[in-house]
Amino acid sequence: MRAVLSRLGSSPAGHAALLSLAPLSAGALGLLVMAPVVAPVRLAIQAGALLAGALLATGLAAIGRARLRAAAPWAALLALILLAAPLADAGLEGVRRWIDLGPVRVHASSLASPALLAGAAALLPRGRGLWSLALLLAAQALHALHPDAGQATALAAGGVALLAAGPLPRTLRIAGAIALAASIAPPWAQRDPLPALPAVEGIVRLAAERAAGVGALAVALLALVPAGLALAARSARSADAFPRAASVALVAYVSGTLAAPVLGNFPVPVMGFGVSPILGIALCTALVAALSARGGSPPAGSPAGA
Repeated sequence: MRAVLSRLGSSPAGHAALLSLAPLSAGALGLLVMAPVVAPVRLAIQAGALLAGALLATGLAAIGRARLRAAAPWAALLALILLAAPLADAGLEGVRRWIDLGPVRVHASSLASPALLAGAAALLPRGRGLWSLALLLAAQALHALHPDAGQATALAAGGVALLAAGPLPRTLRIAGAIALAASIAPPWAQRDPLPALPAVEGIVRLAAERAAGVGALAVALLALVPAGLALAARSARSADAFPRAASVALVAYVSGTLAAPVLGNFPVPVMGFGVSPILGIALCTALVAALSARGGSPPAGSPAGA
């Protein structure tokens, strides 16, 4: 068994497969808990999203570190456009966080935020720290317009971690951290008129109502998601600025998305119903796996990467 795990962890795709076990476990418990209150078709959609997320994480991680480094800034630009897209819609009671694609409603920030953090990290070793910060603050301005205090808080956590891990002057780190912390105030100051749904925002409470042990298991499985990513990200500490900053930022972001429901009326990713948060966590898993796996691409400029 140890040999199998070692072989899996030696490649980015195998690393992603191992890291996907935590969100799959949390999602499986979520399916069991929400089954009595959710229509069978929605359960099927949720189960399909969990499977698709695991496949996405494995496939994207296989791209490797070098290609991700090259594509990250362009992906971040597309992510910023995606984040702005809901503003063209009337929204629900003034809340504009989703893009309607037929019967599917896509939560833009869940898909855009991982790419934004990876793109911001890719700019750091290129001497574009100000551009990196500007990218994140532009995203925060859009979060204020949605408004989406939960995602704004999670992205700010990821951004502060990114600045702390990146090769930046101390003054820029401090100023950037203050700016990102201040950027969560506007969305928090706005009232969220949308009601909480038991299978979305209240899934952990729903689990606890089934039994105290089920509620405790729900919390434990959710905690394993960022914990697994944090352990994987330790492998990127000795790498150059891009993988190091991106991995730390993504772990902080995922931790923020899971902490947000404790602070307010926000969806619980992976365990609660919602396709976009599942795919967003899968993107984070793929990126951390590609950047930290022992078999990942070497940093640009190294002899092996020439």
